[in-house]
Amino acid sequence: MTSLLTNVKKDEGEIPCVRRVKDEGEINKDEVEFIKSLKKSIEKKQNEVIITLTTKDNFEFKCPYEILKWSGLISAIIENDGDSDDDDENEDEEELLTEIPLKEVDSNTLQKIIDFLKKYTREPFKDPEKPLISDKLEEIIDKEWCVEFIKSLKKKTEELFKIIKASNYMDIKPLLNLTCAVIASEIK
Repeated sequence: MTSLLTNVKKDEGEIPCVRRVKDEGEINKDEVEFIKSLKKSIEKKQNEVIITLTTKDNFEFKCPYEILKWSGLISAIIENDGDSDDDDENEDEEELLTEIPLKEVDSNTLQKIIDFLKKYTREPFKDPEKPLISDKLEEIIDKEWCVEFIKSLKKKTEELFKIIKASNYMDIKPLLNLTCAVIASEIK
């Protein structure tokens, strides 16, 4: 089943709505192109959003949504914000600004998470296999930058646990899976 955005005529004028189509054969090429262009437009607008994250120690970090999209928490907030009916004074601006307080994350931890997400956005890695095949980082992680990131954290156990807690709070699956795999490899 496919959804198409169409206009319905009402007394007040045309209203956008979604039309359901059961058979792909019923969709003409113009409608398919319209849907594709609409999806691209939405993706482009999301990538232009700059998020201001405020930590529990009141530091602010400005970061593009494109990097923060890996966070389930931030993605959910952005999706809900986009669904609101509020008229924004800055609608004409190309760059939207969204502020999100992170009451469970301190500034040092958030800086490390942002650094990780910047690298992960450019060069993602495969999640470590479960059960772990080895206790050596190089054998369970396929990217060198990631191994170096984890090695720097392993030296400071308290930082590693703060990142685990923050990645769980922010719902960042790649980072949470990676850091938990590191703890599991230490136990193994």
